[in-house]
Amino acid sequence: MRITCPSCQKKLAIPDEKIPPGAQFKATCPECNHLFTVFARSMPDQDDQPKATTAATMASIPEPDVFPPGTRTALLVMRDQAWIDPLTASLRDQNYQVAILDDPALSLAKLTINAYDLAVFEDSDEYRTLMGQIHSWPGTKRRKINVVLIGDEGKSLHPGLSFTRGVDCYLHQKDHARAHQLLQAAMEGFDAAYQAWHTAAKSLGKEN
Repeated sequence: MRITCPSCQKKLAIPDEKIPPGAQFKATCPECNHLFTVFARSMPDQDDQPKATTAATMASIPEPDVFPPGTRTALLVMRDQAWIDPLTASLRDQNYQVAILDDPALSLAKLTINAYDLAVFEDSDEYRTLMGQIHSWPGTKRRKINVVLIGDEGKSLHPGLSFTRGVDCYLHQKDHARAHQLLQAAMEGFDAAYQAWHTAAKSLGKEN
């Protein structure tokens, strides 16, 4: 299924197997974060001249993940199973939809076309492009995602490291036994830091 965001006119493609059952569903545009309703059988491609949909065409068009309306989403980009297991369990207990990736290129594509609430990365050279992507976002978009970095510098929850690395929270890789508690602290810190911004954005009607 090919759709067009009614706000910014970005064209997107959703594979048929990812379309939820029912006549309509909600989707978030990865370009402008606009939340809109998609009518499953009434959103044809809006090109002036219709084109045949081929495998090559579909591969060249971003395919955003489709989640039920109101679903909280998390992206874990790492290879350390000692962190993956407890983070995944903790997030799913809190009703997050969790995507787990270790491929830098695929992770960058997912980060670009999907609007996640939380992203957790390993601090390694191969994932630096992901941080560069996040740092390039405008402030209004950046504030909507809680970015957590796991590395081997300093102590977990060190505010100075979070600031210098441009993330919301920095955790030490050896602290995986405390993953649940540290994740909760990271979430609470994020909510506290941006509470005023969220309130102001809602009052101005700038937040979906």
